[in-house]
Amino acid sequence: MKKLNEFLEEKMLPIAAKLGSNKVLISIRDGITLSMPLIIIGSLFMIIASFPVKAWTDWLQL
Repeated sequence: MKKLNEFLEEKMLPIAAKLGSNKVLISIRDGITLSMPLIIIGSLFMIIASFPVKAWTDWLQL
């Protein structure tokens, strides 16, 4: 396990640091982070609107 940690710290950490400081990837991450609550709320409303119970769909049509 110690060798694996050393390998990850020595070889992979610099690559991960370069990727983490990339402006394009940062903007994509921030955009997804900002849009995620809207996507979740929208999907909950879609589930409510198409709930597969006959009584629920009849009540929504009133």
